[in-house]
Amino acid sequence: AVANLYESLGRGEEGLKWVTARATNEQIPDEQRSEALTSLAAKKNNCANEISDTEATKKTITKDGKPLFEFVKPASDADFQTLKQCATEGLQLAEKAVALDQNSDSAYSYLTSLLIQNMRVAEMEGNKGAAADFKAKSDVAKERFTALAEVRRQKEQEVIEKKKAEAEAAAAAANKKKK
Repeated sequence: AVANLYESLGRGEEGLKWVTARATNEQIPDEQRSEALTSLAAKKNNCANEISDTEATKKTITKDGKPLFEFVKPASDADFQTLKQCATEGLQLAEKAVALDQNSDSAYSYLTSLLIQNMRVAEMEGNKGAAADFKAKSDVAKERFTALAEVRRQKEQEVIEKKKAEAEAAAAAANKKKK
């Protein structure tokens, strides 16, 4: 919320400093540090995706009769270096976030996305082995994300149902008093 306030006030750099300070402050609970690291990882993922998910870098090909994406280096080496940096730094942040909170579906979501960004970089470099490794790791992270997201969704649904039951009980009690 604080970082968003900084953003809305046009003070994004201060917001970034605040989030970074939270992420590195060991006095703050692990779950909150994980949230801060996930926020930083999200920014790096956006940075990488702005470069890797364009018409110039993401080509549709057909393999075994199925359409697939093939990733090629951007024309600008500076863009490629930025992509590599964002993907690498983002992955490190997401891994730290997951290490601090094994039950954060958001952290696993960005871990999955950043593993995919690193897969794209490896593919662009012609490193098929590394690309396959990142893909396999992203599949595992995606499974964990999906399971955690389902648990969170179920908990949210239980809260909604409980509130609904409480409201119905209160309405029934109010109706009894009127009679």
